[in-house]
Amino acid sequence: MEKRNLYKQLLILGLLNIIFIGNGIAQKYEIGFGVGAINYKGDVAPVVKMQNTRPGGNIFFRINFSEAVSLRNGLMLGAISGSDEYQNDPFLQQRNFGFKSLLTELNSVIEYNFFDFRKDIRRQSYTPYIFAGLGISANFLTETTGNAPPPNSSVIHAVIPFGVGIKKALNDKFTIAAEFSTSKTFSDNTDLIVDNDSGPRITRVSRTDLDSYYYLNFTLSYRFISLLCPEHLNVK
Repeated sequence: MEKRNLYKQLLILGLLNIIFIGNGIAQKYEIGFGVGAINYKGDVAPVVKMQNTRPGGNIFFRINFSEAVSLRNGLMLGAISGSDEYQNDPFLQQRNFGFKSLLTELNSVIEYNFFDFRKDIRRQSYTPYIFAGLGISANFLTETTGNAPPPNSSVIHAVIPFGVGIKKALNDKFTIAAEFSTSKTFSDNTDLIVDNDSGPRITRVSRTDLDSYYYLNFTLSYRFISLLCPEHLNVK
């Protein structure tokens, strides 16, 4: 009889643990989206120019392992462009190459919050953070402009995205953030212009430096909560 009661108690305790653990895990997950602006630095824009800024957007899924560390998987879509006409270098202006393309980046980054974000939302509702990770970027050309030679149709390459940001919890569920990221590519062909290191100097494209693009965005995320934790109760 005692053993039967013990088994029942253990079964109830196990079920309660599953419920509480399940609720705890649910609170670790977030989904969100962002909108912002993308800029490019490479052969057709060796110096970043505001005229090359184009719109972008992203969606993401975040797993919060603790108040300090999170894993974020995301997909970013946008446009990038570059043009020699915006540069101050007379040679580049004479060359007059330009391009416009669509950009897709799939990435996974680790975020580190400097404060114990959300540990007590009444006292710690915001934090600066940094992030870095790995990704895959695909560029699909829409057109070349000026004197640019015939284009490649697409290119896929690895990238290292990293950046800084600041986030603020609006309540137990919603968080807003602003961040700036750099994606360093392993390619010098982000512009999709065919390599041309021979022939007249005016038509050559340097292939010695790897390209980068930058993304400034603002995000809104939703955290799944199925159980209100004690630290979020408004008790004194």
